[in-house]
Amino acid sequence: MKISPLPLLGVLFLCSPAMTDWHFRGTANQWSSTPLQKVSADEYQTCQSFQNGDAGGAPRFKIDRFGDWSESYPGSDYQVTPIRVT
Repeated sequence: MKISPLPLLGVLFLCSPAMTDWHFRGTANQWSSTPLQKVSADEYQTCQSFQNGDAGGAPRFKIDRFGDWSESYPGSDYQVTPIRVT
């Protein structure tokens, strides 16, 4: 009996875990990967305190899809304008 590999690949694809983790990376956490908290099916959140920038410039961040820099948004770092509370 000959088995076609295409249906087998489809089953493997359906069984693979979905990669939907989102991570915060920025000057607030020294560019390490901090997972975002899932709020609903398509909403995530994080609370970060930006004190200063780094050697590369002002306070800024990006959102990293998988926590490995393979997909991140926006294209350039998002600069944060500090608000001073007195």
